[in-house]
Amino acid sequence: MVKKFKWVYLFLLLFLFQLPVQGEGKLIFDHADLLLEDKYSELSSLAEEISQESEIDIIVIIEENLKGNGIDIEKYTQDAYDQYKFGYEKEYGNTAILTIDLKGREVYLAGFGDYQKYLTNSRLDEIREDITPFLSENKFDLAIEQFIKEVDRHIGMPISPNNIFLKTWFQLIIALIIAATIVGIMLFNMGGKVTVSHQTYVDNSRIKAKRDVFTYKTVTRTKIPKNDNNSGGGGVTSGGHSHTGSRGSF
Repeated sequence: MVKKFKWVYLFLLLFLFQLPVQGEGKLIFDHADLLLEDKYSELSSLAEEISQESEIDIIVIIEENLKGNGIDIEKYTQDAYDQYKFGYEKEYGNTAILTIDLKGREVYLAGFGDYQKYLTNSRLDEIREDITPFLSENKFDLAIEQFIKEVDRHIGMPISPNNIFLKTWFQLIIALIIAATIVGIMLFNMGGKVTVSHQTYVDNSRIKAKRDVFTYKTVTRTKIPKNDNNSGGGGVTSGGHSHTGSRGSF
């Protein structure tokens, strides 16, 4: 059985060596023949356009059944980067990779090169969470399109575009709070001087001693369950190239 898996893995690796020959600049590798020709062309054009604008190779790899053949999706993605030598206008440069295992129902996202600062583990988690509903409904073309657009949204942003501080509604609330504070200060400064205090109304002769006795407290601990469908993260390829990552199932 182990020998069988080794042969399958070697067979899949042949794709890695063949890809540069099949066409330089190719960004979507549909080894499962999932996408129709027109949809493949549409997504390839989108990936090429965004890659040029954002100066990053946006790669999509679709496999039929990595998990069923004993192949780890993260390791396969790492080997793909090593073998393809991806990178915008240079080998092993800025790259974002989406790998989909159809029958294994797994997905892995990775960021390579200097743009790891824009495609951090947490940001890739956000992108994966955005595309997972499409993957779960087998709308793979929409998932790929969303992945490409989300990568474009994140590149060049010092913080995640999903950060609450960048939300219009949050900025509006902050503006209203600041405005209300300024008006409050102005009204306060316009008022007369206060000549009374709490001592004005206190009859010290009628105050009696009072004390509170602390008896006991009860502490309740609630365990927060973890989502087993989410795992992975970044790492280093066999070729020594570091990367960020996000892994999940759908």
